[in-house]
Amino acid sequence: MTFIGPDMLQALRRCSARQPVTRDATAFDIVLQQSPFSLRRYHLPDRQPGGKPLLLVYSTVNRPDLLDLSPRRSMLRRLLEAGHDVYLVDWGRPLSADCLLDLDDYVEDFLGRVVRRLRPLNQDQPLNAIGICQGGIFLSCYAALHPEAIGRLVNMAVPLNPPASPHGLGHLAATWQSTAPADGNIPGPALSAAFTALKPTDLMIRRYASLPEVTGNDEALDDFLHLEAWMYDCPDQPAALFNQFVEGIYQQGALLSGDLRIADRQVNLAAIRARVLSITAESDHLVPPDVTTGLERLLRPEQYTSHCLPGGHLGLFTGGRQGRAAVQHIVDWLR
Repeated sequence: MTFIGPDMLQALRRCSARQPVTRDATAFDIVLQQSPFSLRRYHLPDRQPGGKPLLLVYSTVNRPDLLDLSPRRSMLRRLLEAGHDVYLVDWGRPLSADCLLDLDDYVEDFLGRVVRRLRPLNQDQPLNAIGICQGGIFLSCYAALHPEAIGRLVNMAVPLNPPASPHGLGHLAATWQSTAPADGNIPGPALSAAFTALKPTDLMIRRYASLPEVTGNDEALDDFLHLEAWMYDCPDQPAALFNQFVEGIYQQGALLSGDLRIADRQVNLAAIRARVLSITAESDHLVPPDVTTGLERLLRPEQYTSHCLPGGHLGLFTGGRQGRAAVQHIVDWLR
């Protein structure tokens, strides 16, 4: 006896037949590597990379293929087509031995190596960079500690000020109790389950209810499967980094208060010289627009611009209408 209807059963069979789904639709080369992170340089088959380097820094929590789900739904590809020489930091999959890695390592060491690699390619001029979610925290900290290094900074859904407004992820972070790094990394599957629990009806019921409707369209089905593969692929997190991020930034709001220290230096966001563009989504349940604010009060008015788009969190990055609008706004602003 089965409770799955014939349409859903057929849809599941089609999903199974199209496995495994491809990851990373756009070609890239690894130009710098130090476990667990690497630096990718992207290129299109019909043209050589060119233009000024544009650095993208993604979150450690998920894999960066969200930005490159398919050729027609790829933020990375649209940036390449706009003439940018696109580089992306892939934070990789930390091992148990990486449990002591913290903000000092990710910001001052790893990100510092990346910037020093790219600036000579930009005639030693300040780099343009895009920070996505947690990656924007890393970039903002680096831009504050090294003001000469970053010229233009795009923050996409970056939680600079989580205590500013009640939200699901903030409530979840408030329950976190620090664990000793020696106990091991934070398991990725546990984080994936926690994110799903923030919107259980949408992610566990509504998302699958329409599956039979898309199985007759290979492109739509592949879009579904690509996003499904990404959504539940959370790498383990270095325990030291995770504790710092949740306790310092989410629970205490240390980034905007000036209480955060990296490599024994105070992170003072008012020291940022870069021009900053903040892009948010009106219905973002993970990083609501309110929790991205605060930096504008520390910078000169001409330094800071913000733009809020309709839609949710993932739509900013997945290459649909909302994502295309976000990329176009970035390209116009950088130009």
